Amino acid sequence: KIENCKKEIDKLTEEKLGKEKELAIISSQLEFLKELRVRYEEFPQTQDITIILDKEISFLPSVILAHVDKDSLLGEGFPLKIRTQARIIPQKVEEMTARLYQLKEEIEALQNQLDNNFKQLSFLEEELRSKEEAFREEEKEFSRVKEIEKNSKETLERLKEEKSLVEIELKDTQEELNTLFSREEQLKSALSERDSRLKELEHSIGEAQEIIKRNEIEIKNLEIEITRLNTEIISLEEDKKSKQNTLEIFLKDLESLESEIANLNKESLEIEDKITSSENENQDFLKQIENKEKERDSLKESIEKLKSQQEDLFSEKQTISEESELVQKELEEIRETAHQLRLKIQNLDFNQSKVVSDLQQLYSVELNLEELDSVEESLPELQTQEETLKRRLKYLGTVNLASLEEYKELEERFNFLNTQRQDLLSSKEALKKAMNKIKKTSSEKFIEAFQKIREEFKSLFRFLFGGGKAEIYLLDESDPLESGIDIIVQPPGKKLQSVSLLSGGEKALTAIALIFAIFKFKPSALCILDEIDAPLDEANVDRFNYLLSEFAENSQFIIISHNKKTISKASVLYGVTMQEQGVSKIVSVKFTETPVSP
Repeated sequence: KIENCKKEIDKLTEEKLGKEKELAIISSQLEFLKELRVRYEEFPQTQDITIILDKEISFLPSVILAHVDKDSLLGEGFPLKIRTQARIIPQKVEEMTARLYQLKEEIEALQNQLDNNFKQLSFLEEELRSKEEAFREEEKEFSRVKEIEKNSKETLERLKEEKSLVEIELKDTQEELNTLFSREEQLKSALSERDSRLKELEHSIGEAQEIIKRNEIEIKNLEIEITRLNTEIISLEEDKKSKQNTLEIFLKDLESLESEIANLNKESLEIEDKITSSENENQDFLKQIENKEKERDSLKESIEKLKSQQEDLFSEKQTISEESELVQKELEEIRETAHQLRLKIQNLDFNQSKVVSDLQQLYSVELNLEELDSVEESLPELQTQEETLKRRLKYLGTVNLASLEEYKELEERFNFLNTQRQDLLSSKEALKKAMNKIKKTSSEKFIEAFQKIREEFKSLFRFLFGGGKAEIYLLDESDPLESGIDIIVQPPGKKLQSVSLLSGGEKALTAIALIFAIFKFKPSALCILDEIDAPLDEANVDRFNYLLSEFAENSQFIIISHNKKTISKASVLYGVTMQEQGVSKIVSVKFTETPVSP
């Protein structure tokens, strides 16, 4: 078809060239005639006329010379043939013009036909190139299909071998599974017996713990009573000391104060009697406490024995539970293995059927697995099948050659993201461990500091109140870092109560005891106290100032106060005055100790 098209194009090209040559000849003749006609019309009436006709014009074969005027040139003396040809010139011009237009139209038609033929030739050449490319792709696909067929046969053989091995392994696993099931039943029965025995022991321990709780309550009540008696004894001893001090002062003036000394001796004897009676009562309470403590110790021993039995049972239960868990894990692993084997068999069967189905659907190849080993096809049949496959390759769609590169890119992206995920998970675990370690260390240090501050608080409370009892409790001991605290105090001569129920002075003294307990554990460089001594009486102010003088060696205190005794203890005094209306001024005074001359 392409050769015919080329021949037709050559023929049309030759015809076009002939028409163009004819068109050129006619155009030149037409121009000559037009020029001749114009010259003829422009000649004057009397003048020598030289007429030159081109040899190519068939009806003017020669050159005519005449020395006549214009009218006589066409008169009777001029040959008739020339006159006739001169009249025919305009008619020839019109015919040649018409022929010229006709040739132009024919040339345009030939040019259009030639262009169409060239377009058809280009289309056919492009179609030929695409078909050659498709044929090469089909040959590649055919070779790939043959390779797939070969790999499929090898895969089927390998799947058959794996299937037989999996069936053997599944049979062994089933036997082991039955053995573990029987072992599980035995362990369950033994575990139920241990649970019943453990419940009985837990019931006995609960009863013993109730008895211990009641005894501990009684012991706490006795301790409170002893504390009260000790407080009274301390207060009486303090009164005795103060009276004795007063007595020593009065002994210096013995001559003038003998009567007063006698009264003081009487009061001292009375106080000693009270102390003796209080000590006797205290001894009785101490004996009761000792008895209760002995009883408590015996109960503790019983509890320890019960706890040891409970721990033994718990350890035994834990051992049985661990064995049961191990058996359960082994059982779950075997079940999982059996499940995986079943899934593997199903996948093998599915892959096997899929390979057969793909070969049948894509390549119309029916594969009989049972007779696969014995099938032998002859060479002519294979060649026929190859030709059939080649024909079918023409109808296959295009293969996405970029899919492998896309898969590699996606795989690299997945590996990169998975690596980042693993890094994040490991960082998260490390961060959790660090946080747990920090929390554990902080809790241990907080508990240690809390215990020391509590002991210092108890000591300072007794000093500031002249006795009494105080305690700090954590509201939530399971989470000490987030827990609040509660303060329970018992001033001398009063009941145990919360700090919120105390008077203003008692609250201030309790707060002072807590602040200085914290300072005693960890001193601070600077402390600011705003009128903390305002609700205190003179005796408590003296105690407060005494604490200040002790702690001032390690810390600097800035105190806002109106109490004269507190102000007198300061080393530097700052006051605010207003000498002018609306203008404040700070005045500072430094105090230094100077020895007093005798």
